[in-house]
Amino acid sequence: MIKERIQALLKSLNDQDEGIKKAASLALARLEARGSIPAFTEALKNPKADVRIRAVYALGETKDKRALPAVLLALEDPDEYVRGASLKVLMDMKDPISIEPLIARLSDPIPSIQELAVETIGKMKSREAVEPLIELIRGAGKEIKMAGVKALAAIGDKRAEAVLLAIINNPQEDQDIKKEATSGLGELEF
Repeated sequence: MIKERIQALLKSLNDQDEGIKKAASLALARLEARGSIPAFTEALKNPKADVRIRAVYALGETKDKRALPAVLLALEDPDEYVRGASLKVLMDMKDPISIEPLIARLSDPIPSIQELAVETIGKMKSREAVEPLIELIRGAGKEIKMAGVKALAAIGDKRAEAVLLAIINNPQEDQDIKKEATSGLGELEF
């Protein structure tokens, strides 16, 4: 079957329509990348962080669910940039299997990784993550709190309403966070 697909795509590279040529080229690249999932997964063991980062992004480019376990494994990498790359790829993959590992990243020691995990959860609109997000917001700094407020609004769970209202009604709250909570109230859809 794969040979037939490749033959059809190779033929499409000669099509008169530029859009078809481009689509064929991209499809061939994805097919090639899918065949490379084991190599990309092996590259996650490389001692150089930049190699591991490229491997994570390459796994994401495959758009193949078989790459998900390796991308999730990269969430545990000792290098924050590898973990960040994994979060960005997971944001695009939007696979529900990744919710628990994403929730675990909410306690990452690096604030930028926490913030990226919050953004990823918000984009995935995971109701499962509402309580952990609420907990995180209670003790978070400004940037993470703002990302958490945005994520709660995007998820749209009823539990977010009370949190957003509490932020708005708190006279001690940062004005930027209040503004985000105010905007978030308008986004809730229930």
